[in-house]
Amino acid sequence: MSGIDNELRASYIAAIQSAMKEENADIREALLVSLQMSAQGDQEMEQIFVQVTSPAEATAHVHIAEQSAFRSHTADALFLAEFIERFAEAVKSQARALSNNQRRSSRLLVTAIQPGSLDVVFELPAQLDKSDKQDETLQGMRIVESADLSALNDVVSIWTVASGGDGEQVKAELGKMPIGVKRALKGIAETADKANWDIYGDVSTFTGGKKKIRLSNKGAILLGGTLKSEPEPVEHEVITGFIDGYRRSDRMLYIRKSIKSRNSLAIKVTEESLIQTVSTYAVDGQTKFRLSVSKEEKTNDMGDVLSTKRTLQQIHPQPENELVQGAVDI
Repeated sequence: MSGIDNELRASYIAAIQSAMKEENADIREALLVSLQMSAQGDQEMEQIFVQVTSPAEATAHVHIAEQSAFRSHTADALFLAEFIERFAEAVKSQARALSNNQRRSSRLLVTAIQPGSLDVVFELPAQLDKSDKQDETLQGMRIVESADLSALNDVVSIWTVASGGDGEQVKAELGKMPIGVKRALKGIAETADKANWDIYGDVSTFTGGKKKIRLSNKGAILLGGTLKSEPEPVEHEVITGFIDGYRRSDRMLYIRKSIKSRNSLAIKVTEESLIQTVSTYAVDGQTKFRLSVSKEEKTNDMGDVLSTKRTLQQIHPQPENELVQGAVDI
């Protein structure tokens, strides 16, 4: 819970941003010093000041050259929207995997779309470390490389690998990535291929590093083809909930999150050993159960999920007050 009022926080951020826009350097410096002094003694306000005034953790310039465009510095609006959505999804999914936090939110921002073929500028704002370690060169706070920056580098790196034409290396790099990233990359490759794009640019970081990136049209075709040739993976989930019904004729079990929930999740029962067990449990709508299921999804060329099939592996009553780690929210 925040220690300061939301209105005060918003006003303080607005004052800092206004001071940073002051054209006169002396006046700008005086305003910022005054605002920084006013926050002394309040750790949260001090962190806000550093967060707003610190340079971005990373800035990515992604130049899109559309070969069939009638005008320079342009790109098809729908293709561009698809690309931005898949790019953000790929970075978010990889960051979640690297941080082992499946609820991690996306931090990637679009800060400009400007000429330069068509230059789409993405930015990761600075992320402050909450540890006691400090770096005096960054106003007493330590800015660390986040999972988001590592994820950004992973995503653009495989573009460059694919553009080099080494199919085996592409397969090897994809093998390290979770399914969510692969599906987003599938959509990126499909969009770049359909739009006849040649993508290039760089990722620069607050430490002064700069990394060149490239996704040629041939690279997009190789990346997309590799992803399409991979079989859809079978994932395993743990689900907790109450039985909403069991249709034995088609062997379909329905589970809902709570007794009052209106929506339910369909799970196929195929093993003979489980059919009688499920039939027995199905008469009890008041007991919470823990289920292990396998999940198979079919996707289209853009990586969008078209259908999902869940198959029951195990089912047991869940003891009261037992916390189930990694359970899927249905």
